[in-house]
Amino acid sequence: MHAGAFAEKQAAARGFAGRKGSGHTPPEAKSRQRKPVDVAKIRALHNAGWSAAKIADELGCAVPTVYRHLERLRAENEESEETEKEESET
Repeated sequence: MHAGAFAEKQAAARGFAGRKGSGHTPPEAKSRQRKPVDVAKIRALHNAGWSAAKIADELGCAVPTVYRHLERLRAENEESEETEKEESET
């Protein structure tokens, strides 16, 4: 049995056969959906000296999620600083 046939057989057993791309989320996948995170709160807690682990615990998310948002905030901050510098030079 090839991999595709095995996956189809599993999907059929779970009742999801022929539903590929239907927009239906299998029950076991619902827990993996991303939950909204308060990025402003991440920033505030980080600026207050909280660790990523403590922030994650407070917000009920994973530590890598906190790191990802902190990295995005740093990138946005660097970008805005570069823009301000360029504007002041002109």
